[in-house]
Amino acid sequence: MRDRLRSRGGVSGAILLLVCACLIGAAPAADQSPAPASTASAPAAAPTSTPTPFLKRNVTTYAGSGVESQIDGPLLTATFAAVHFMVADPDRNSFYVTDKNEIRELTKAGTVVTVAGASAAGNADGTGTSARFNDPEGIAYDPIDKALYICDYRNFEIRRMTPDGVVTTIAGSPLEGRRDGSGADAQFSHPQGIAYDARADALDVADTTNNEIRRVTAAGVVTTLAGGREGFADGLGANARFSDPTGIAYDAADGSAYVTDPGNERIRHVAPDGTVTTLTGGSKASFFGPTAMSRWGAPVGIAWDNVDGSLYVVDFVFSVVRRISTAGVVSNIAGNGSRGRYDGVFEGAEFSFPVGIAVDPATGSLYVADFGNNLIRMIQ
Repeated sequence: MRDRLRSRGGVSGAILLLVCACLIGAAPAADQSPAPASTASAPAAAPTSTPTPFLKRNVTTYAGSGVESQIDGPLLTATFAAVHFMVADPDRNSFYVTDKNEIRELTKAGTVVTVAGASAAGNADGTGTSARFNDPEGIAYDPIDKALYICDYRNFEIRRMTPDGVVTTIAGSPLEGRRDGSGADAQFSHPQGIAYDARADALDVADTTNNEIRRVTAAGVVTTLAGGREGFADGLGANARFSDPTGIAYDAADGSAYVTDPGNERIRHVAPDGTVTTLTGGSKASFFGPTAMSRWGAPVGIAWDNVDGSLYVVDFVFSVVRRISTAGVVSNIAGNGSRGRYDGVFEGAEFSFPVGIAVDPATGSLYVADFGNNLIRMIQ
């Protein structure tokens, strides 16, 4: 299992270990899904719940045929190889997803188009398919200059792509490390999550194996906002501890960030001054209910809904999508804890190791990068 996931992209080592731990000793279970995305037994399924009708969302396949390759074309005949993170572009009414060494656009015209990169790994600035990435992961949209920012996971860099497809490196270099600085003088270690911070006009980056949250200005100046050593602790700046922080979402209401911390099975809140607190997780008692009592397997992708202020989180291990309300209540909205490839309502739907999630700001629909199935799923 570990080798199969590694071969398909840059899912962090911490998540792989969590997956393996869940699979060891689990009772075998037949996979009855239409596609052979995963024949492994599922982790212990989350208990059933009875949410309000509003939370019983319908899941459909939005893009991809389920075949593992990278072919552009109409949404449902296009193929993906290692979908990871997603972001909405409200100006173009489209979505972008990081795939195996490529940036793919899901256009409003109903097609999948490769806008940058190529399937072969590399490290080169350039325009469109002449640019090269090495496992691009997190992706963020800057509504001011309409650019995309990408975490180049195995190149240890933050890359920028203009609306016309010109890719440049704004911070970091192929030299892995931990150092604040400007441009290529800064160092990262497997940056994975990224979000545009509108108040600071900067980027917040989950620098995964450095266990830090970094801030990157438009000019490429990198500073450390919080963290720096593996572990678990709330606190200010360097006093805080993370264990492989992965996804990050910006909260426009108060200028803070929310970070998925899969190694600690928690969701963390990072205030603009770098104060870190735990929003939810760490409990072994319950999957649903008040945030302080909620249990997570490996929270990875996270998105903030600008309409009602709620958070949507993808749990990679339990293969479910969950909502955290502003009142602090965690609810399952799609998936049943078993891995498969079923469309359907609420627990009738199944995912296989979902990674990324994005909210459509116009409709409120959710889009999920379903890594194990090579699909993009829509939740309405």
